[in-house]
Amino acid sequence: MRTDSCARVVRFLQRAAIVSIACASIGPGRPAAAQSRADYLPLAVGSRWELKPSSGSAAPLVFEVADQSAGSFAVRWQNPWVPDLQFRFVKGDGDVRLAGLDTGRGAGPLPAGMVYFDFKRPKGTTWRNAVGTYAITNTGERITTPLGSYDACIEIQTTDNNGQSMFWSFAPNVGFVRFGRGRDSYLLSSFTPGSPRSTALPPPLPSPGTSGGDAPLIGLAENPPGDLLTDRRAQRDAFKLAVESGITFHYLSPKWNEMEPSADRYDFSDVDRQVALAADAQLPLALNVRIVDTNNRSMPKAYEGWSFSDPRTADKLKGLLRTLGPRVRGRVRWIAIGNEVDAYFGSHTKEIDDYALLMQRVLDTVHEAFPRALFSVNFQFISAGDIRSRYRALAGLLDYYSFTYYPLNADFSMRSPDVAAEDIDRMTQVAGERKVFIQEVGYATAERLHSSEDKQSQFVQNVMNAIDHRRARIMAANFLFMSDFPDGLVNDFAKYYRLPNSDNFKAYLATLGLRDKQGKPKRAWSVFEREARRLAAAR
Repeated sequence: MRTDSCARVVRFLQRAAIVSIACASIGPGRPAAAQSRADYLPLAVGSRWELKPSSGSAAPLVFEVADQSAGSFAVRWQNPWVPDLQFRFVKGDGDVRLAGLDTGRGAGPLPAGMVYFDFKRPKGTTWRNAVGTYAITNTGERITTPLGSYDACIEIQTTDNNGQSMFWSFAPNVGFVRFGRGRDSYLLSSFTPGSPRSTALPPPLPSPGTSGGDAPLIGLAENPPGDLLTDRRAQRDAFKLAVESGITFHYLSPKWNEMEPSADRYDFSDVDRQVALAADAQLPLALNVRIVDTNNRSMPKAYEGWSFSDPRTADKLKGLLRTLGPRVRGRVRWIAIGNEVDAYFGSHTKEIDDYALLMQRVLDTVHEAFPRALFSVNFQFISAGDIRSRYRALAGLLDYYSFTYYPLNADFSMRSPDVAAEDIDRMTQVAGERKVFIQEVGYATAERLHSSEDKQSQFVQNVMNAIDHRRARIMAANFLFMSDFPDGLVNDFAKYYRLPNSDNFKAYLATLGLRDKQGKPKRAWSVFEREARRLAAAR
């Protein structure tokens, strides 16, 4: 495809990703019975189409069905022009509808029921949607490709609102066989049919921490360095590096208001991305649904004024959990609702019992939506001694104890790395008969915090030794972070946590990474790799 055609693809898809107007499909035409009996885009998990350019040596196009959930299919389109493109298609009666589109910058809102490809219309008919005009430009065509010749093909022309066009051709019961026309076209070179996903639960993953002989699982928040934080390719590379370093589970922590940006409207694009990465690596998941996030509520704007004890809050949270459950593919082994809740309830003590009531109301839904997952609420380590007293209404609901652990002084300077073993012992004592999940653990390296790379390295070693020696009590530990944050993000975090003028707090946030802002390993990185791999081999 030539440069001008590439630009059309980019513009067309970027407009589709950000469109937010409501527009129903319209247009004349009656069903063409002979066409509608065939499946012109057989979507099933694992289906894969590769199309190579008919002239030249450009990279191929790859369509691949990556996932199926809640009646829709996630389809990745690997192409040279728009990296990390993902459609979410819903099959209709002889048509395919676009439910979501992510061009690498997050999924944009789309009108409900937006018809993208309609295979039942006769040649010459058109329809419109929010993106542009569509037309059936050919039916009954014979298309010859490197993989073979296909009869009864249908060609659909898509024309965006600026008049730029693309041509897509499909063969019955095969699917996508040609993109473009003439010497600029891409032709099918390989096709792998998928298989329908079973609705049965997947076989259980090994239950971490249930055997005294099993080493704890190790996770790592695998953020790319510096300004690459939101770059999808960099995110994949960072995840691959984390897997290669020896991680044995992955941690998800979506906020409620990010998953439900407006009432009853969900956006799971980032969850889907992370779950797909974990599934490809065969990693179990830990999930924290952040409805409280440290000293903030993270409830959707439509509900943010509701109390935790309001029955409507429980109903909406149940709706979120039921919708979220199928998307994690049965991989969640631990689920917590609320992150560092003690930081919020420290200044909202009257809401503790209300929150406990909310957890009681949603607990059955948690177990229905996330079978085999253990339940908890996450606390900071500094509040460990309060769980059985101030938070006793919550303590009785917990299947395990979840802590975040950063050995900080009151001014955010770092305590000695030698305190790790004693502090982790304290976690197990507070948990009693229950086991411990260390949801976050980290150690900053900033000099102004009386720290260094050597101290961070020693801390990582001490934590690894401590959880290994207490493997019957510690299920897993998740290290934060892979890389240091850029200054702009640090400032944003400081505002979010209401400490915008604390230089120590910023230095703490800015230097928690095991690698620096440029991605260069700090001394602790080699320790993490060695110990994570050792514990993985011990399982």
